[in-house]
Amino acid sequence: MKNLLNGLFIFAAVFSLSTTVKAQIKKMFNSKVEIAGGKEVFKSGETIPLKITTEYPDYYQLTGWRVIGYVHALPANFAKITKQKVVADKDPKWSAIHLKFWTWLPIEKRSGKEIDGKFSTKGFPPGD
Repeated sequence: MKNLLNGLFIFAAVFSLSTTVKAQIKKMFNSKVEIAGGKEVFKSGETIPLKITTEYPDYYQLTGWRVIGYVHALPANFAKITKQKVVADKDPKWSAIHLKFWTWLPIEKRSGKEIDGKFSTKGFPPGD
């Protein structure tokens, strides 16, 4: 399961209150995702706790997050066992599988810059 954790990538949905060019957004938005609790290896069926820290201008809101795993970092039989669709990319190193679909934040939590999240590995095949 360690390769699984190395291949995780968290996306944060951010919606602007103004019209800003994508290049400017990349300069203004940063995020850091950590496995909470210091544990690095998880067994199938365990829940992985996350701490998501973000930086963005005050006129943005963090509205949700999701977790994807890059296919090359997942067990070879992952898609078949979990019945998850591989989102193919022209460069295979970016092909991915959704490990947790969008979690939308309640309105009162959208102004926060730190989020505690988690996702279950129930049904995931054993990793290395």
